Amino acid sequence: MGSTQVGIVRDLAKYPPQDPSAKKDLYNAAWELLYSTESAQDTAQRLYHGHVPLAMAQTGIDLNLFNILAEQQDKEWTLEQLAEKTKAEPALLYRILRCLNAYGMVTQTKDNTFTSSNITKNLALPSTHAGIKHYSLTMTPAYNAIPKYLAKTGYKNPTDSAPFNLAYNTDMPVFEWRKHNPENAKAGQAFMAAQRIGQRSNWDGRVPVSDLQLSEKDVADGRVMFCDVGGGMGHQCLDLRKYHPELKGKMVTEDLLLAQDMIPNREEMKKLDIEPIPHDFMKEQPIKNAKVYYLRNVIHNWNDEPSKVILSSVRKAMADDSVVIIDDVLMPTIGATWKQASMDMAMMTMLAAMERTKEHFEKLLAESGLKLREVHTYDEEYGDSLIVAVPA
Repeated sequence: MGSTQVGIVRDLAKYPPQDPSAKKDLYNAAWELLYSTESAQDTAQRLYHGHVPLAMAQTGIDLNLFNILAEQQDKEWTLEQLAEKTKAEPALLYRILRCLNAYGMVTQTKDNTFTSSNITKNLALPSTHAGIKHYSLTMTPAYNAIPKYLAKTGYKNPTDSAPFNLAYNTDMPVFEWRKHNPENAKAGQAFMAAQRIGQRSNWDGRVPVSDLQLSEKDVADGRVMFCDVGGGMGHQCLDLRKYHPELKGKMVTEDLLLAQDMIPNREEMKKLDIEPIPHDFMKEQPIKNAKVYYLRNVIHNWNDEPSKVILSSVRKAMADDSVVIIDDVLMPTIGATWKQASMDMAMMTMLAAMERTKEHFEKLLAESGLKLREVHTYDEEYGDSLIVAVPA
């Protein structure tokens, strides 16, 4: 029976389903199988060497290995050929490739011969390069500081500082610290920008847009239809115009001048009636009576007290029929995936912030003069959701 089961698993690994939904279900089931069959020694070894895959992935990227292999996916490369391409010493390169093969990042076909795997092409993507650089350079030292930080603070939820501060011996918040550490800032900015590559827009029909419809009088009076609070370079405004050109009314994207100085397409935005306005969302909201105030990946960057300042400022600017849409991860109360739980730990580690459950959002909104009206989850895997609130 055991050999039959192993054969089935290996056949699935060799010939995985092509349907995206079936592939995702199999992926999640494989994680369950891993944990349910893992011995004590396996668990210990997996955790002992947890930093190795990230370090080896960064090394492979630095050597351009993944791109070399992915460009000719069916080609088998000898060690000598790869050494010539990468300029790495063959003896060292063999050890690196052996480790990458062990983690599935490349495939070793025979001694001294290597080719690409499914993961190789994933690691050849610029978006993956950006994320691995950011996590290797900035996130890993902060994660390593978690146990010491929590012990030092008596195992209390971080509010005024984070493990990041202990790791880097600084009192500055991470965004301020980045101004003095340009390499880390560049890696972080590249990671944030790269996250959009290949990502479906949440405005592509998966969520309703009825709240964004203005009356003819509102349009004529110049009422703002969509105010993107903390909107960076205006990606959400542009996406909304692209997928819903039928929506009438002015749009505004707000952020600090530092972010808005990087907007590359101001003329296009002007033609689409999108106006960038410099604004610190901790201060009074300058756009009054907008139909929708939208906050994407803003609230999860802050713990409850600053979040209430942000939301209360928006609440004071709202008209009776205004709506707040918070676009954030909605954590389940049971069975959070490792991706969701890891994102929550990232928020805690770097920002003393958090991902929230529906109940947590309801409490936060109530303390900011708002009430939850409905939730639209548009990505079940990550829990990405539109949390819609109205004046209480």
